Amino acid sequence: MPISPLRALKSLALLFLIASPVLPQENIPLSPGAFVNFAGGGPLSRPPFPDVWEPNPLRFPYAAEESLYLPLSPPAPDPALAAVPGPTGSFALPSSIRAHVRILLQDQTRSLLINARAGADVQWKKIGGQAQRAPSVTGAMRVERLNGRLSVAPVRGDPISGGNAVALRLASLDPNVPLEVNGKTYRGTLEFYARGAGFICVNVLPVEDYLRGVVPLEMGRHDETRLEALKAQAVTARTYAFLRMLARSDDDFDMYASVQDQVYGGAAAEHPTSDRAVRETAGTVLLYNDSLAHCYYHSTCGGITAGRHEMWGGPRIPYLVSAPDTDDQGRAWCRASRYMDWTQSWDPAALASIVRKNLSSANAGAALPFQKITGFRVRDRYADGRINVLEMSTDRGRIELRGDKTRFALRPGTGAGRILESARFDIGMEGNRVVAHGSGFGHGIGMCQMGALARAQAGQDHGTILRAYYPGTKLAQVEEDPGSSR
Repeated sequence: MPISPLRALKSLALLFLIASPVLPQENIPLSPGAFVNFAGGGPLSRPPFPDVWEPNPLRFPYAAEESLYLPLSPPAPDPALAAVPGPTGSFALPSSIRAHVRILLQDQTRSLLINARAGADVQWKKIGGQAQRAPSVTGAMRVERLNGRLSVAPVRGDPISGGNAVALRLASLDPNVPLEVNGKTYRGTLEFYARGAGFICVNVLPVEDYLRGVVPLEMGRHDETRLEALKAQAVTARTYAFLRMLARSDDDFDMYASVQDQVYGGAAAEHPTSDRAVRETAGTVLLYNDSLAHCYYHSTCGGITAGRHEMWGGPRIPYLVSAPDTDDQGRAWCRASRYMDWTQSWDPAALASIVRKNLSSANAGAALPFQKITGFRVRDRYADGRINVLEMSTDRGRIELRGDKTRFALRPGTGAGRILESARFDIGMEGNRVVAHGSGFGHGIGMCQMGALARAQAGQDHGTILRAYYPGTKLAQVEEDPGSSR
């Protein structure tokens, strides 16, 4: 039977109160090697030197029970808002899911600028798993891979060498003051692992704190009138995170901080309304047949969502099939989106260059080297209007583009850095230009974010919104807070 966060906190406070005198909170100085128990107790001494690499990434220097984000007494709900039904069941997290989520911030680098304004606790891990603690570091520093080892070099002061260290962990001595990576703030701890000639940087933190840096970037910053849409986004992002944690349980990180998974901006991205959405849905996930649901989402569906098995292949998933997304007057819920109708145009020679460069990412197979595109023909569409097969004629033969991968070949332009808005479009020659007219933004699978925002403004709660985009699923509460210690 899991110990409640409240009981764990009381036990932790009792342990430290026996070992340390209680001082008034306002008189406690913050110094390297000690930190303040802001949950209401006295100063907490620095934990003992670990014999092995500490399995709980937030045990040093502070424990997850003392999280700034999830208070022991949640704030009272706003009486101006209608009561929203809670989860309909519970869900036990698989044992392979760790207590915290691991986000890849930097891949294969040789040097990163870190700033620990309140000081950082430093741990090394040597070859063979032996761990040791280095002196605390305060201020700006550079983590580097030099001569095959990781090292910390304060901007002012002598470098700290890790010897033959293959991993490094930094944790702020004050959780109120997150660490900074290249000027961006991140809650939790930072872990660095040697890779090739460089290293990777991973942010490790409770799932709920992670979501605070995801929801406002994935759905935008909004006021209370769209709170229920932000709650729906929090539930889908949380469910997605748990699924990725399961899939990557044997790796050094769970998710990328980009559109490869979910866009994550750390503490700087947080916003009061989305914070509230995360807090009021804490631990809530979406299930289908007692398993975590695949919670894909996108910006704008254009009035009808897409089927996952059609756009991406694989088996048909009952709650991820194409369906109209319109109100009782037949109007698209996402009609306020600027991507309801869009146009892209290309110079034919420029488009040929773009397609040649991106054919491999579009899974189009081998193609003879071509110089000119001479025409397009849509050979097949799905019932929702999205392209199934697009035939592109060139001076060296025909090339087939299929489904959502069509967007990867027909990028808006060199240097644009993104794929085509959606696979629901018409394309052809108009004068001396290749022109595409389309509707929607994103793959179209699962929740339409612009539609969800409109539904929330119309008075729908987050449960209703999620049932609309993932029919047959149900809300559930995880039996153990994923941010707690195990």
